[in-house]
Amino acid sequence: LNKLEPGIKDRCFLIEMNQPEPSDVLPLAQRLLGRMGVSRTQVPDAHLLEIARVSKGSMRELHAAVATFGLAAGGTLP
Repeated sequence: LNKLEPGIKDRCFLIEMNQPEPSDVLPLAQRLLGRMGVSRTQVPDAHLLEIARVSKGSMRELHAAVATFGLAAGGTLP
């Protein structure tokens, strides 16, 4: 935030967001795998929780990692 030019920073709104807990994004990861045709028995929740933890609140990273994991489990992209 300190590296932004003052003129740009002045025209922006700062919205602070807390990082979600891995358990908060677990249903999202499960839904994505379901839409990929991967059953909940194929991917343990513990694996999804670890992916969520490593993603550190980034939904983009979470989605990419879960999709990659789903493809490896035989799923297809929706």
